[in-house]
Amino acid sequence: MNAEKIYFENQFCNETECLPLADAIRASLSIADYYQPECFVLKVKKWGEYHVKAYYRVNGLLYYATAKMDRSGNITEKRLNVQNLNGTVLKIAV
Repeated sequence: MNAEKIYFENQFCNETECLPLADAIRASLSIADYYQPECFVLKVKKWGEYHVKAYYRVNGLLYYATAKMDRSGNITEKRLNVQNLNGTVLKIAV
């Protein structure tokens, strides 16, 4: 896990703390894909809701996923994205 930078309102969490999003990412992959987590960032938006952003690699390509969660850890909204070599973001429906 890479936890070198901490942003002002954000806090890093590990894969266990952000398990619902990590499970959703793994469920979207095939058995042949090599999953490597890079970093999970937790941001508390308001009481009872928080956002999680996960950076991870699949077969060497960098992806990121975002999710809104309630305080019991249930995902209310999620989105997976891939960043290609040009720096543009491609949205992937889950």
